[in-house]
Amino acid sequence: MPRMEPMKPKRNQSAAFRNSAESQNRSNLRPEWLSGMIEWFRKQPNPSEYDIFLQQLTPFWDRAIEPTLIQEFGQGSTLYCIFYRDRDPSQVNLEIWDPHYVEQKPSQVFKLEGFPPKAIQNLPNYREQAEILILQN
Repeated sequence: MPRMEPMKPKRNQSAAFRNSAESQNRSNLRPEWLSGMIEWFRKQPNPSEYDIFLQQLTPFWDRAIEPTLIQEFGQGSTLYCIFYRDRDPSQVNLEIWDPHYVEQKPSQVFKLEGFPPKAIQNLPNYREQAEILILQN
């Protein structure tokens, strides 16, 4: 009677499982606020007009805005956001707040500078004119 060979460990499958778990875990660490914002801009009537704005916003978002939002509101928050131009033609105000805690947590206002006027010409001039964007995690 032939002797059965022991089963070899399935190393490829275990590595794939570990990599899958790590990638899923990593995605939970980073909120999806920016991707939601980019999708919103892509749905605007002339999305190509916002390309320069988004290219310049992304590094600032990663470096300064997102860490502040996580610290102030937590990762699992659904936030509201508006963009409007400042008096300075190259500056944009970004205001973000948690609609569930309007009274307890103040909004975070970021003054973003250095945009070419053409990149932000379609943003509203006044806060009251701004469309509210919902950023879901």
